[in-house]
Amino acid sequence: LFFLAGVMVFLYAGMQPIAYFMTPDTPGIGKWAAGNALCGLGVLLILSRAFLPLALTVVAANTAILAGFCLMLAGVRRFNGNAPLPAWPFALLFGLYLPVLLFFTYARNDVAARTILFCVVNAVLSLLVAREATLSFRGRSLVRWTYAAVLILHALFCLLRAFVVSSMIAPGDFLGGGLLVREALLESLVFFFSLSLAFALMLMHRLSEENRSLAEQDPLTGLLNRRFFMALAERERARAARAGSVFSLATLDIDHFKVINDTHGHASGDLALKTVSEKLSNLLRKSDLVGRMGGDEFLVLLPDTPASGARIA
Repeated sequence: LFFLAGVMVFLYAGMQPIAYFMTPDTPGIGKWAAGNALCGLGVLLILSRAFLPLALTVVAANTAILAGFCLMLAGVRRFNGNAPLPAWPFALLFGLYLPVLLFFTYARNDVAARTILFCVVNAVLSLLVAREATLSFRGRSLVRWTYAAVLILHALFCLLRAFVVSSMIAPGDFLGGGLLVREALLESLVFFFSLSLAFALMLMHRLSEENRSLAEQDPLTGLLNRRFFMALAERERARAARAGSVFSLATLDIDHFKVINDTHGHASGDLALKTVSEKLSNLLRKSDLVGRMGGDEFLVLLPDTPASGARIA
């Protein structure tokens, strides 16, 4: 079990830099991958208890896992497009956790107390990452809920282990198989395999969404691009023909757009395009289609709208 867990964690930790270098522009992917790798490194240090000193297998290992989950939390939050978390909650967590860990390592070598402390903190951080994954993502996704479910199940196991260890009269030691070590190793095998799979699926899902967005949207304004707009317009034309209804098509551009670019620069021109696009999207109905044809030219399609209604719009 030690060997299998070590191999699994090694592969899990080694996958994270690959994920980062494949998609370095994805928001939060650096922190997320670094957090995963730190967790893997921490578990590898714990599994080396028979060969390395306590400073590495307890203090450094627990600190690495704690820092890993904090980075995972920050990475998932940025992956969602949300603002970064402030630094003080993480500093407070480390400030409270490390002195207690050092006390139960050197002042009073209590393996059971360290196990309980580790499990409780691990469970809380896992639940926080799961919460970030489920509440902050826009829209519903089975992949995202699967990732959260893996973390929630891990947190429940950690809490169960903490409760059982706290109830033991003679909890035993780590290397002797006490403190539910065998069960924890089996759980770690399932956890890291499931987490790495869910991580990869979430990354693939994000890339798929971005590719679909690029195929449908104008990258500057967020409006429909020319190709996708024309496809939807053709679909609306066919629908109107079947239903015997009418629709209107309006073309528009920004007056003196070249003067804006020449006088104030292309950054101001881009701002003008985005401002007009936002106004169009907010003023028109949900059923209306707005697309950017290129430059400062836009097209608006108004379903079930005669020319008189189009003029009012």
